[in-house]
Amino acid sequence: MKKILLGIIILTAIITCKSEDEEPVMNNAFFETYYSDNILPSIKNLKIALETQQTNITNFQASKSDEDYEKLLSQWLTSAKAYSKYEIYNLGVIKENFYNISIYNYPVNISSIEKNIIDKTVYNESYFSTQSTTVKGLATIEYLLFSNQNSIEAKTLLLNDSYRIAYLAGVNQELIRLSNTIIDTWENGYKDTFIAANGSICTNNAKCLSINQIINVLDVAKVTKIGKTAGFEKSNNTVPTNLQAYRSKNSLLLIQAMLAEVKNLYFNSTTNFATMVNAINTSEEISNEIAIKFSNIEQEITTLNSTLFEAISTNPESVRPIYNNLKDLSILFSVDITSTLSVTVLPTDNDGD
Repeated sequence: MKKILLGIIILTAIITCKSEDEEPVMNNAFFETYYSDNILPSIKNLKIALETQQTNITNFQASKSDEDYEKLLSQWLTSAKAYSKYEIYNLGVIKENFYNISIYNYPVNISSIEKNIIDKTVYNESYFSTQSTTVKGLATIEYLLFSNQNSIEAKTLLLNDSYRIAYLAGVNQELIRLSNTIIDTWENGYKDTFIAANGSICTNNAKCLSINQIINVLDVAKVTKIGKTAGFEKSNNTVPTNLQAYRSKNSLLLIQAMLAEVKNLYFNSTTNFATMVNAINTSEEISNEIAIKFSNIEQEITTLNSTLFEAISTNPESVRPIYNNLKDLSILFSVDITSTLSVTVLPTDNDGD
């Protein structure tokens, strides 16, 4: 009898140890690969996109051809998508330095941009260090390339003024500098600080920072990038010209890029959150609900079959299903995921600052 009892105790101990060994843990090792698998590639992709655009600007300056101008337009979207994906990793000291606002702040100040071009000066780092974020960044490049949804007019203006092209080149070069600054900040110290951050306060906890930033970008998409412009928030007035990327009519594509990165980060990345959530819950129920919401949003975007600018201008209610599903997805992260992972929810900055 004693031998049987001893055997049961040993077996139980073995099973318990095996269970504990197999359960994934969000420790330093997790966030080390979270950085190398997700954060660093994202900001490097943005840098590469901007460097390609700088080459395109140089080529257009020389050729002034329609073909090279089309490359500029296409590469702007590539760069803006890369930034939309990177926003999910705007964390800690990087966020505190407001690099995101310098990279993409909108709407732009057209009169100030035009005044800067009239100044006919050297548009370098020193010049832009004293300039507002409303006259530089991706939104300013969009204005210079697409004007008011008229890329032909924008091209003519660039061809007729060498300082306008110089301003375009200067703004893009400043973006490359900022992307390098972000990489250097991560690589030269903050990476190690972030990986080891496991304090009780959210600002000193990698898990809390990471989950809250996902919640933030989802909420900004719902409230600022759709809700306010479509009249679904505190006011029922529609303001389609307040959309991100309305000049190029790419507003929805940028939201889709962000969602694709959130989906990849949660489900598919080598270092993902679904593995953790499923293990803690011993169930895939929450992850399945999240997958359904992503699918619903994708279906509603397909059904819309229009740009956000056109839809909000003509029939704002047509975008409400996307808005509602974004709201549901945001709740799943801010309630279910935070509860499962024991994360404190921080106040959301709906303006994306």
